[in-house]
Amino acid sequence: MRFAIRPFADSDYPALCAIIADVFDQLFTPESLRDEEARRDPKCRHEAWVAEVDGQVVAFADFNQWIGAYHPRKFSVMVAVLPAYRRQGIGGALYNRLREALAPTDPIALSCDAKESRPESIRFLERRGFAEKMRSWESRLDLTAFDPSAFAATVDAAGARGYEFLPLTAVRDLPDYARQIYKMLSVARRDVPTVQAQTEIPFEQWIKSLSRPHLLRLSLSGNQRRTTKRFCMHETWRSERGHATDQQGKTKHLGLQALFCLGVPVEMPGFVEPPRLWGFVLSLN
Repeated sequence: MRFAIRPFADSDYPALCAIIADVFDQLFTPESLRDEEARRDPKCRHEAWVAEVDGQVVAFADFNQWIGAYHPRKFSVMVAVLPAYRRQGIGGALYNRLREALAPTDPIALSCDAKESRPESIRFLERRGFAEKMRSWESRLDLTAFDPSAFAATVDAAGARGYEFLPLTAVRDLPDYARQIYKMLSVARRDVPTVQAQTEIPFEQWIKSLSRPHLLRLSLSGNQRRTTKRFCMHETWRSERGHATDQQGKTKHLGLQALFCLGVPVEMPGFVEPPRLWGFVLSLN
């Protein structure tokens, strides 16, 4: 099969969304991907390519870095090919292209995500020297089938103990709320299991995350009765798959994914520490 590899262009975002949906079962909009790219820390390197067959984008590859685990010679990579075009040398050619682009940096480690349900992806990585280092499990909630009444007693019991569950907007008037949340996250993430050493995320970079378009709600919980001043954060993310409209044409969000909560001591008045949960998967060569 004849194919052509070229640098990724802004007009390729719709095709990239389709590839990610097919390969990773994750749905994004072009706007959300553009937004994530715009929030990238300037010192984190990123370069991407696509492969075309008869003018159709059928595969994507990139390397990037994240400011929260930054090392100038460590990179995350991704190679994704539509099923109908696999085993044609396209994925291998894209991987070779990104390795050539990385050569001047003399990389010491590459990482890549792979789904257990896609053994062909795992084999592709293993043939290129990757080995499994960590696993994680994603939680998704189908709101069309969810019955919140089953948890009403639990919520009432928490309220009786003095806990409150509040949207982020309810604490915006508290002194220096954004820096308090930032301080909490900076401490909480230190003991999150990871195969790469964590690095500090500058406040100026982190604050951009509070306005992410696919972040539906950020909730806080606390106990007003204790003197310990702690709180937790819980993020709810929108699944682009879960969209429907009501009779008035208003969009409803029918799916949630990637839920986590963290808790550590901070100086914000009237909050206490809940359990902590956070996970992700990484494969490293």
